[in-house]
Amino acid sequence: MEPGGGRGGTAALLKAFGLSGSDVAGFGKAFTAILEGSGLDGARILDRLLKGDTPLAALGLPAQTPDVVYAQAHRWLSVGRTDRAEPLFRALTILAGTIPDHWLGLGICLKSLDKTAEAEKAFSAAARLSPGWALPHFHAAELYIQTGRARDAELALRAFSERINAETPQPILMQAERYMIALQARENASLSQG
Repeated sequence: MEPGGGRGGTAALLKAFGLSGSDVAGFGKAFTAILEGSGLDGARILDRLLKGDTPLAALGLPAQTPDVVYAQAHRWLSVGRTDRAEPLFRALTILAGTIPDHWLGLGICLKSLDKTAEAEKAFSAAARLSPGWALPHFHAAELYIQTGRARDAELALRAFSERINAETPQPILMQAERYMIALQARENASLSQG
């Protein structure tokens, strides 16, 4: 199959995996071999992906699968078991990668597991998929505070503030205000010492 053929599936798949057109054959062999051990028909799945099917459709999974997986991932996250929730959210970003909640959940898990660079990418993906949503910016700000990146935290909190709406949870609004006050106090202290 030519790169870019099949409803744009090949081009999208190549881009997702950072491959060139000449890499398709090698990727296909590796993909098929990896899935062979799990009992899945890797060649059929890859063919469907190259034709433009979503991963969910290519795997032949029921349409409600992401909802069921999300419910379980959210349960694990709500009881603080990010180690159990993280692989579920990661699977969701593959099965239904255009849903911002999946990326936000993954980012929250990765942040708590100290996987900073991955968490930042997940929050960025959630924000890109839902540009008007405040929550990815709030969680990115927390990540930046946690890692000592005060300027990035301020920018993320500013982006959060610009996107606040009636659905933004009150506890998050209160915490964001505390973060802003703390960052401002930190900046004032460094100005007075400087």
